Amino acid sequence: MERALPAAVEAGLAAERVYAYAEAQRQFERALELWERVPAGTERGMDKVELLWRAAEAAANTAATERAIALTRAALAELDPERDRVRAGLLTQRLAHHLRVAGRPGAFEAYQEAVRLVPAAPPTAERASVLAGLGQALMLLARFDEAREVCEEAIATARAVGARAIEPHALNTLGVAVAWLGDPEAGLVSLRDARRLAGELGVAYEAARACINLSSVLHDRLG
Repeated sequence: MERALPAAVEAGLAAERVYAYAEAQRQFERALELWERVPAGTERGMDKVELLWRAAEAAANTAATERAIALTRAALAELDPERDRVRAGLLTQRLAHHLRVAGRPGAFEAYQEAVRLVPAAPPTAERASVLAGLGQALMLLARFDEAREVCEEAIATARAVGARAIEPHALNTLGVAVAWLGDPEAGLVSLRDARRLAGELGVAYEAARACINLSSVLHDRLG
């Protein structure tokens, strides 16, 4: 059993690397079943919070959103959020995302809590990430002025620390918000920047999101 747990963790990681998320989830959940049954001091491959987090993300990638919510909440329960603020903030952001995808209440409040938890100074990639998440949530609530402000802060923070992979997310949201605030040309600039940067970085989801948003803004402008 002492060897079974790290073997399951490694199998989960191997499946994750090749995008075999159903298998990754199965292996991570197997590791969780073994977790309390192995002796103290056994090599486990990662801590329990990370294992729960990876299991949650694997579940989300197989559209098992309710399971992703449960696993993310379990990961948060393992943390003291005031002592491990950054990791708690990032997990809370993921919980917010899963709640939003599931159409469950509490998503917006979770995005706000994620921003509260991750310190504003010094600037970090984690701070940029939670700001980008909150910006999107604000935009989806049609709170466009607030969304613009938060996204601009996210972009500035990401650029300050060289976290380029976060920029397309915030640029996408900024483009939509600015367009709805009455400046479609500026919105199109942001969206094209988001599409270009997402393509350069291989961030497929944000590249697709930029294309959809560009189509929407162009349709509204031409219509």
